[in-house]
Amino acid sequence: MRLKQVVLTLLSSVLLSCANSQANNARVTPTNGDGIKQIAADAYIYAYPMVVMATAREVMTAVPRAGREKAPLNQIANQRTLPSPDTTRPFAETDILSSLSWIDVSKEPVVISLPDAGKRFVMFSLVSAWGEVFATPGSRTSGNQKKDFVLTGPEWKGTVPTNMQRIIAPTNSVWMVGRAQLKDTADYDRLYRYQDKISVSTLSEFGSKTVKPMSVVFNIDVDNRTPIFDQVESMDARVFFEVFAKELKKNPPAQTDGAMVSRLAALGIFPDKEFNYDALPESVKEGINSGYFAGQDQFAEFQRGTPNMKVVNGWGTPILSGKYGTNYKARALMKKLGFDTTAPQDMSFARALVDGRGERLNGSFKYLLKFPKNQTPPVHGFWSLSLYNTRKFFVPNPLERYSLGSGQHLKTNPDGSIDIYVQAVSPGKTLESNWLPAPAGEDFNLVMRMYWPNQSVLDGTWKIPALEKIPEFKNLSENLY
Repeated sequence: MRLKQVVLTLLSSVLLSCANSQANNARVTPTNGDGIKQIAADAYIYAYPMVVMATAREVMTAVPRAGREKAPLNQIANQRTLPSPDTTRPFAETDILSSLSWIDVSKEPVVISLPDAGKRFVMFSLVSAWGEVFATPGSRTSGNQKKDFVLTGPEWKGTVPTNMQRIIAPTNSVWMVGRAQLKDTADYDRLYRYQDKISVSTLSEFGSKTVKPMSVVFNIDVDNRTPIFDQVESMDARVFFEVFAKELKKNPPAQTDGAMVSRLAALGIFPDKEFNYDALPESVKEGINSGYFAGQDQFAEFQRGTPNMKVVNGWGTPILSGKYGTNYKARALMKKLGFDTTAPQDMSFARALVDGRGERLNGSFKYLLKFPKNQTPPVHGFWSLSLYNTRKFFVPNPLERYSLGSGQHLKTNPDGSIDIYVQAVSPGKTLESNWLPAPAGEDFNLVMRMYWPNQSVLDGTWKIPALEKIPEFKNLSENLY
């Protein structure tokens, strides 16, 4: 009898071991014929924004103290000057100063305190770890009066002080991208005073007189030289998915992502577990590696073949920005293009590469942008028109002028219309106030930004006028022969 019990016990152990082995294998085995390679390809596109955001956070917080572009976690980097003419920042903005902060709410809520902005337009986009704007405190949504916001994590349970407004973050990692209007060069000191009063602090520290250390420990091994997107592109499949899995544990997926999250299990990736690439079967590793490159190819093909701009009068506006739901390719593309830090209701963006006849903009020609009377961009905030070369950088010019807009004193015609001259040479001293210098003989881009646009901009009933090429007339003496 005792021997029989021993045999049964051993048999049960073997069966249980086999069952556990089968269960573990099932966790990395696709179902319904969905191959590992395709799952990995789809996972690459799904994970891309989160990996970019994680890489950006590592780079932008790897400093001992707050500076003008980088700051440790839960501290603010205040930009103090407009970008210089030789900046390598693509599509640099010319009429706002930014306040940037990477915020961690995994341990406790964080208070974002915004001072009174007076009549200045301000907006503070809060971007999730998935690269989506989920809230924008500021002029449009909460007004310009002083206000304190409590930013809480997705699973936080607690009581918010009655004099504060709660904002629930969908992820524990949040990027705050603040923008404050700079009206002119005489406005710097006033804007500095506003920036200095912006604060980010944990709820337990808010209101206390605790002095923060002058510097903090940071990771000196972070690559601060290679551009963030290049760092992501150079990752192999293992590193890419390790970064993603680590972030996924701290930043939960949306409820609508259930189907995608279930498929990730075939790769050994779970929101609540460590990702162990080495423990995966060789067949799964091979599928992940081949699927990773397939995902890159599919994403590149999507970029090439998907119109991401709606073009009217030669001006293109993003058509994929906003709430993405399960359109993961659109979300990844907007992250890649850099259109993910503002909601259209806060800032509408339009770009022109061609004139009204569809011909490429080039500094060999002269162009006129005419706004009829009372038909300048309809905004509650302000608007600006900026010029960039084909590399998306500023074009050096004798006026050191890189944009025109509602903040400048533009000359008005007798009929109330406003003409903006886009050309390489001056239109004449009396018209220089309305001149946006272009590069001689070179192609260029124009970008229109409309901060807090009216509904007519958002629904397309108001349209930016087409750029008219100004004809060049020959001299009379040339026409005689």
